[in-house]
Amino acid sequence: MVEKKEEGEGTGIEFDHHYRKTHRNLADLYFDGNGQAAGIFALAIGIKLNLRSPRKDWKNTGKGNPHNPFYLHQLEEFGKFGVLFESLGMVKDKHNTKKTFDEFLTGGLSFIESNMMDEEGNLQELKDVMPELFSDD
Repeated sequence: MVEKKEEGEGTGIEFDHHYRKTHRNLADLYFDGNGQAAGIFALAIGIKLNLRSPRKDWKNTGKGNPHNPFYLHQLEEFGKFGVLFESLGMVKDKHNTKKTFDEFLTGGLSFIESNMMDEEGNLQELKDVMPELFSDD
């Protein structure tokens, strides 16, 4: 069963247009050009490291349509993430699921860019901050 969209959620997940090249490089380098997979990867980093980037702090909201810098995926296909965010205490006052996604995705892309993880073979920082992903246990 698909979670009903919250009022005002829009139709897609967005991120700061400033990270568009970072997102594309990541997709091309590690995900065979699949932007959705790269976005989910960045989102997971943002959630795991609790990195938020509020829209008011975004560097570039895009040209032409400032509220839709880049559509990543239809929110309906992400299931009940609103329930998950709420249970983890990750929902800010007056934020819906979409805003929460947008902030964590942009936060993850910021981390990826600042650690140059969108460049060939540069995943050491990820290993340093999330060693549990690389353990043999």
